[in-house]
Amino acid sequence: MTSSEPARSRRSFATPRVLVVDDDRSMCELVAAALHADGYLVIQAGSGDEAAQQIEMHALASLGQPPFDMLV
Repeated sequence: MTSSEPARSRRSFATPRVLVVDDDRSMCELVAAALHADGYLVIQAGSGDEAAQQIEMHALASLGQPPFDMLV
Protein backbone atom coordinates (compact mmCIF):
# COMPACT_ATOMS: atom_id res chain seq x y z
CA MET A 1 0.00 0.00 0.00
CA THR A 2 1.15 3.49 -0.73
CA SER A 3 1.40 6.37 1.71
CA SER A 4 -1.40 8.16 -0.18
CA GLU A 5 -3.93 5.53 0.88
CA PRO A 6 -6.01 6.24 4.01
CA ALA A 7 -4.26 5.16 7.21
CA ARG A 8 -7.32 3.26 8.38
CA SER A 9 -7.29 0.95 5.34
CA ARG A 10 -3.78 -0.18 6.25
CA ARG A 11 -4.75 -1.25 9.78
CA SER A 12 -7.08 -4.12 9.02
CA PHE A 13 -8.49 -6.16 6.20
CA ALA A 14 -12.08 -4.98 6.69
CA THR A 15 -13.02 -1.38 5.91
CA PRO A 16 -14.15 0.37 9.10
CA ARG A 17 -17.84 1.29 9.00
CA VAL A 18 -19.48 4.34 10.53
CA LEU A 19 -23.16 5.15 10.81
CA VAL A 20 -23.79 8.92 10.69
CA VAL A 21 -27.18 9.97 12.10
CA ASP A 22 -28.52 13.50 11.87
CA ASP A 23 -31.89 14.95 10.91
CA ASP A 24 -30.08 17.76 9.07
CA ARG A 25 -29.27 16.10 5.73
CA SER A 26 -26.56 18.63 4.81
CA MET A 27 -24.75 18.06 8.13
CA CYS A 28 -25.02 14.30 7.67
CA GLU A 29 -23.52 14.57 4.17
CA LEU A 30 -20.71 16.87 5.37
CA VAL A 31 -19.68 14.48 8.14
CA ALA A 32 -20.05 11.48 5.83
CA ALA A 33 -17.81 13.08 3.19
CA ALA A 34 -15.07 13.79 5.74
CA LEU A 35 -15.19 10.24 7.11
CA HIS A 36 -15.25 8.72 3.63
CA ALA A 37 -12.15 10.75 2.72
CA ASP A 38 -10.43 9.19 5.75
CA GLY A 39 -11.16 5.67 4.49
CA TYR A 40 -14.40 4.77 6.23
CA LEU A 41 -17.42 3.11 4.67
CA VAL A 42 -20.17 5.54 5.67
CA ILE A 43 -23.84 4.73 6.12
CA GLN A 44 -26.24 7.63 6.67
CA ALA A 45 -29.55 7.87 8.49
CA GLY A 46 -31.87 10.81 9.10
CA SER A 47 -33.52 9.56 12.30
CA GLY A 48 -33.15 7.10 15.15
CA ASP A 49 -35.63 4.73 13.55
CA GLU A 50 -33.78 4.81 10.25
CA ALA A 51 -30.49 4.27 12.12
CA ALA A 52 -31.90 1.18 13.84
CA GLN A 53 -33.01 -0.18 10.46
CA GLN A 54 -29.58 0.48 8.96
CA ILE A 55 -27.82 -1.23 11.86
CA GLU A 56 -30.06 -4.28 11.55
CA MET A 57 -29.69 -4.44 7.76
CA HIS A 58 -25.91 -4.02 7.77
CA ALA A 59 -25.35 -6.31 10.76
CA LEU A 60 -27.23 -9.12 9.03
CA ALA A 61 -25.41 -8.49 5.74
CA SER A 62 -21.98 -8.54 7.36
CA LEU A 63 -22.06 -11.48 9.74
CA GLY A 64 -18.51 -12.47 10.48
CA GLN A 65 -17.13 -8.95 10.01
CA PRO A 66 -16.22 -6.58 12.84
CA PRO A 67 -19.16 -4.62 14.31
CA PHE A 68 -19.67 -0.87 14.10
CA ASP A 69 -17.39 1.28 16.24
CA MET A 70 -19.74 3.54 18.16
CA LEU A 71 -19.23 7.29 18.60
CA VAL A 72 -21.83 9.29 20.45
